[in-house]
Amino acid sequence: MISNATIIDPPLTFSWLDYAVFGVMLSVSGIIGIFFGCFGTKQNSTDEYLLGGRKLHILPVSMSIIASNISGLAVLGVSADIYRYGAAHVWALIPIAICPLACIYVYMPVFLKLKLITTYQYLQIRFDNTIKMLASFIYIFHLIIYNPVVIFLPCLAFNQATGYNVNVLAPATTIFCVFYTAIGGLKTVVWTDTLQTISILLGLFAVLGMGLYQGGDVSTIFEVAKSGERLDIFKLS
Repeated sequence: MISNATIIDPPLTFSWLDYAVFGVMLSVSGIIGIFFGCFGTKQNSTDEYLLGGRKLHILPVSMSIIASNISGLAVLGVSADIYRYGAAHVWALIPIAICPLACIYVYMPVFLKLKLITTYQYLQIRFDNTIKMLASFIYIFHLIIYNPVVIFLPCLAFNQATGYNVNVLAPATTIFCVFYTAIGGLKTVVWTDTLQTISILLGLFAVLGMGLYQGGDVSTIFEVAKSGERLDIFKLS
């Protein structure tokens, strides 16, 4: 007699290699913070601490900007949403393409001419201190709501792979990130972001390679996605 029991795949968990990669990433990030905070150029001025002395190379700065805009919310949340509901997220590429052009050709020339480093300085010059404080408060409120989600998602993924308590992982992650950022300043942020951007890209290419290896050629993968209505960009609900 054939059993009707459902076969459930065993959950994916970290191997020793996963733990090794994770440990190396944390260690290198911490070492970068300690190096710039204790052994690098003396950060005895606001310009050096917050702006890296204005001497950072364009490549690590660019990769830092990428890392700052690609959080766990995007890597984990958006990919899972597309897998579950479809590719309607492709419409987000339109403002993603427009906003950098607006920043480069509209906002940055003004900021460079006035030698400003934050939008809040511009709001104070253009309007008054009240508008500046209001905008600052709104952004701080946004971060209070947004950052816990950004921290929680990778901690949840780590919990699923290792079994460690999310309530321990989240504060530990926060403390570690605050530590290496506070001790090393902008230079630490830029170089750790560069490391993280490289790791994200390697991870994405690894997933792409595994998908092609297990799923066959590109046309087969697109056929499967199409049959499951995952390529319907007009399905918004």
